Amino acid sequence: MEDADKKLPMDEILLLYHMAFMVVGWGFFYSVGSVFARYLKHPPNSLYWWFPFHVAIQVGGMISVLAGFVLAFLHVAGEGDTHFWGLHQLCGLLTVVCAVFIQPAMGIFAHAKYKQTGRSSSFHIAHHWIGRSVMFLAFVTMFLGLWKLYSETNDIQYLPAFGIICLVVLTCAICIHYEIGRYQNRKPLTVGSLNDALEANGPG
Repeated sequence: MEDADKKLPMDEILLLYHMAFMVVGWGFFYSVGSVFARYLKHPPNSLYWWFPFHVAIQVGGMISVLAGFVLAFLHVAGEGDTHFWGLHQLCGLLTVVCAVFIQPAMGIFAHAKYKQTGRSSSFHIAHHWIGRSVMFLAFVTMFLGLWKLYSETNDIQYLPAFGIICLVVLTCAICIHYEIGRYQNRKPLTVGSLNDALEANGPG
């Protein structure tokens, strides 16, 4: 009965919520938003509403990741440890800065440039590659966090580890499926098809 009524310490609660917000932010919001931006704006199956959906769901990812970051900061402060000391912490800081500040800025500049010229720009290229790099780094950071937790407690966090693995596998499977479809449906590039693609893609 005492075990059932036993409450977790606040620092452990903060850690659990930190993991939950990060898994949801990266595994769901950012992954789904990236899939829409990558695969639903290309003819012949272009969906014009891909852009507002992409923006909205990426904002959800920003909020979730930022909440997870604040919870991690409070967790470390509660334990009296040093902030941003260690591979997981440094990777996490870099990932959050890129995802919450740099990547959205590149997206805003890219969209503004497209609206002005109707063409892609260097901002699109930066947004393209920063997004992919940050997604990869985010999942690496999550695995580093689980490893750090295991090294300190000798306790494997099966649920978040399983969740992260499932999300990585699901994201890879979706990307492979759509990449195969794009390869099979690709057409020779002509001036006319390029203009059609620019018109069908809408803003972005």
